Amino acid sequence: MVPYRTSMRVVFASVAITLAALVGPAWADVGTPMGAGAGNTFGIKITQGATTIVDRADVPFPADIRTDDGSPESYVVLGHVNAGTDYIIKAVSNGPLMQSWRNVAWYIDSIKPGDIHRPGTTSLFAPSNLYPIDVEIYNVKFAYTSTATPLLGSWPQYYVSFMRNEPGHFYNSFGAGTYNQNGWGQWDVQVRGNTYMDATTSQYSFTASPGGVVSWKWRNILAPGTTTTVVDTSGAYHLSDEGGTQKGFVHELGLGMSATGVPEPATLVLLALSPLVLRRRRGC
Repeated sequence: MVPYRTSMRVVFASVAITLAALVGPAWADVGTPMGAGAGNTFGIKITQGATTIVDRADVPFPADIRTDDGSPESYVVLGHVNAGTDYIIKAVSNGPLMQSWRNVAWYIDSIKPGDIHRPGTTSLFAPSNLYPIDVEIYNVKFAYTSTATPLLGSWPQYYVSFMRNEPGHFYNSFGAGTYNQNGWGQWDVQVRGNTYMDATTSQYSFTASPGGVVSWKWRNILAPGTTTTVVDTSGAYHLSDEGGTQKGFVHELGLGMSATGVPEPATLVLLALSPLVLRRRRGC
């Protein structure tokens, strides 16, 4: 088993897009995500077919969700599986306090208890279970935002999901991109927004409920099983039992989503006053 650091790169690649063309007026801003439950908590449910892997309504929202603040982002233990495994979740969202289009990446990992840099002994998903995976996140709100809308970008450069094995190599999932097709090496082997947002809902789909408190679900994520290959950092494709590791083991599931929104009334007043203050200063 090869130790390595868990994901530090946001699940979706950066794409230069005119935000006005995507989300309309500049007032459609959204703040940072947080739990809407008591004590800044949220809920998560992960199922694979009839098997429930995680079902918690009281998850503390990770305290540090930024990669650009000079400190490691924090994680929360979703469950203690056994002496060799904890399941955890991390969230990453960078950028200013308010954004017209906020990207949030979620990482769900099987780790050695207390050591985020080592995979656990139990896979997130049983290699023998080939049923599709659903991940639901709920009871989330966005700071300074009265109404938020969770969504995905529907273009091929919008990266939504990936799975990695114990050494950190990406599963060549059905519908995923190919190695280095957009210049990101093995990080290109991810399922994109256009696959999630097409008319085929039996494989990779996304549903969401907007509002002051929101929820969303990535649905019908295909499991790798024991026959899906992985791609390593050199671009070689091979089965996932490399170096004696377990074939079909999933150490990490990465998931991306975005949100737009409408600021709270007080925030709107401040945004409306700003041009007046600037004009008055220029006239002094």
